[in-house]
Amino acid sequence: MRPDVEHKQAGPARVRCFVLTISDTRTPDTDTSGQAIADLLTAAGHVVAGRLIVKDDAAQVRGAFESHLALGDVDVVIS
Repeated sequence: MRPDVEHKQAGPARVRCFVLTISDTRTPDTDTSGQAIADLLTAAGHVVAGRLIVKDDAAQVRGAFESHLALGDVDVVIS
């Protein structure tokens, strides 16, 4: 069996995702890329547990990743 087929069969059909946009200029109304990611995930059958926009600052980005992964209610953070 091809590795990619085996991987898809062994993986979950649906995961809980958190969408993290990193930007100094985006707002919830102008975050078209974050919305597109959320829409594509939902269309593929995944759950979007939430979205957040953080400034392009290493400490804020790291904190957002760490806090959302530590909660244990999401499987993946997509930025």
